[in-house]
Amino acid sequence: MVPYTNEKQVVVESGVRTCVTLPAPARGTLTRLVVKQLDGALAGFDFDLYDRHDACSGVSPDSLNPEDGAELVDQDLHRLQARQTVAAAAAISGQYNLSIPYVNRDERDAAMQIPSGVLYLDIEAAGTGDKTFGIAWTVAYAFD
Repeated sequence: MVPYTNEKQVVVESGVRTCVTLPAPARGTLTRLVVKQLDGALAGFDFDLYDRHDACSGVSPDSLNPEDGAELVDQDLHRLQARQTVAAAAAISGQYNLSIPYVNRDERDAAMQIPSGVLYLDIEAAGTGDKTFGIAWTVAYAFD
């Protein structure tokens, strides 16, 4: 297995769920996920992690291929772990030594047979105003 590690910063409006794309191999095992509030008043936050884009809150169901008549996406079927809630004083969710296998489940049209290389973090900050978050993740995957 080969490790893939990445990080990014994202600005989130408090009280609004925001779907953040996390580039990753199309399939692998998530071994580390760190979400940290970098600025703004500490008021806590929560997040879900999904293997499919339209499982995120506020994303149109069937967003990639709306004409194929597919059913609505059930968030619970695409959630990779239980919702994580972080108290205001903590400002960080550090999860290490994880073992969460996944395969990207984004809907694909006939021309795109290879799964997307993305995971989705659906995050909501409490309080008011914009807040910046740092997100870091590591995936172990088989290098072909």
